[in-house]
Amino acid sequence: HDAIPVLMPHTISDRAFHQASHFQAMAANVRSGAHFVCVSEATRRDLLSLFPEAEPLAHTIHNMLPTHYYPAEPEPERIPDIMRRHLHGEYEGKVRGAMRGKTKVYRLSRAFGNEEEKTAFYARAFGPDSRFVLMVSTIEPRKNHARLVEAWEALRSAADPDLKLVLVGHIGWDYQTALEAFLPWIEQGSLFLLHGVPAGALRLLYRQAVVTVCPSVGEGFDFSGAEAMRCGGVVAASDIPVHREVYGDAARYFDPYDTASVVEVLRQIIYSPDAESLQARLRAEGAEQSARYLPERILPQWEAFLHSLNG
Repeated sequence: HDAIPVLMPHTISDRAFHQASHFQAMAANVRSGAHFVCVSEATRRDLLSLFPEAEPLAHTIHNMLPTHYYPAEPEPERIPDIMRRHLHGEYEGKVRGAMRGKTKVYRLSRAFGNEEEKTAFYARAFGPDSRFVLMVSTIEPRKNHARLVEAWEALRSAADPDLKLVLVGHIGWDYQTALEAFLPWIEQGSLFLLHGVPAGALRLLYRQAVVTVCPSVGEGFDFSGAEAMRCGGVVAASDIPVHREVYGDAARYFDPYDTASVVEVLRQIIYSPDAESLQARLRAEGAEQSARYLPERILPQWEAFLHSLNG
């Protein structure tokens, strides 16, 4: 799937263990003459940078999108209920630094006095004319949540104080810095952290978001952008080789290490004079690009590959 544990160990947990175990496992497979099927050509290139001798036995077959992601019309009236149902509650996490070993309870959803107040708030926050930026990913360093939050803060300050940020994903590792950055915005009612969102609801979030952002610094394939495209969403992504390969011309790209670059791309998509036509073009190109990963396109590649082994 990817060589991140070996090539980007600083972004994962138990770094030394995972780097060594993944490298040794791949080396053993290379020695045994195993075939490698990589989910992207970028992953294949990473594999061959480590083991050039595996070139004849390294193949690329892209990931396949689940059938429950498909083009959908917007249903803004359902968004408030999706938000309420799938909010993170309290999370008891570990503390780093001087308090290492201690735990802290993070309140990851806004507090309300009663259910009536809560219902009214979400109806206002996600009414028919609301705008939100979406990111779907586990919360861990490689995914680059901090950069997106910085860019979103800048956009709110300069152009749109009502712009919301919706983050969907489980809490992974080395999450403390990200969660601390989220907390003030969560309590203010501008940032929303969701988990356990079923495919049907996620499909609507992809379609309703003004843009789905994929800011990761490293990926093997990155489903979220392709899923968003399949659902009729608009995508902005970090300019890394795998995104260029998987998303093609159906996304707008930014430097994942430069907040100003992220801000500029989001500004073009959301607020530029030609934003409406740009969004329409990205939706059309996204439908075509994401179709490459449908079962009817991917399964024949697997069939051909498996037949070649029997031949």
